[in-house]
Amino acid sequence: MVFKCLDFEEKALDYVKNEVEKIEDKKKRFLSIEYIQKNIIDVIKHRNLKIKPKDLIYASGLFDYLPDRVASKLINYLFKLLNNKGNLIICNVSLENSSHRAYYEMLGGWNMFHRTKEQMFNLAKEIRNASEIYFRNPHNCDKYLFLCIRKK
Repeated sequence: MVFKCLDFEEKALDYVKNEVEKIEDKKKRFLSIEYIQKNIIDVIKHRNLKIKPKDLIYASGLFDYLPDRVASKLINYLFKLLNNKGNLIICNVSLENSSHRAYYEMLGGWNMFHRTKEQMFNLAKEIRNASEIYFRNPHNCDKYLFLCIRKK
């Protein structure tokens, strides 16, 4: 399996590297990970991410910080990177069920975009070649929204 981890924050990539290093070698012998440090806005503007089409793209901890216009452009760009029948999963903190919002914003100093399902659907409204656009609720996790987009 090949994974490409993309983040603008070097500390986030270092954290993933350290966690992967803790896994037994025999359990990760078929695992290949590429760590890419890029600014998301530059990726959208310049389309300079050289990635072959993927079966799965999962984005978490990213869309919470992007305004609607930028988030929509990024969803469209990521969708184009999918193989046929590939899946794009976008995670965003929920507006309705976020009991920890004050912690993030006041104590953490993070300015996050909490969204509703309708707002998330609107971010993907320009996608034309999707066979399905729906929400998943893994393990009854209602604090976050998981928008799933499947390519035809």
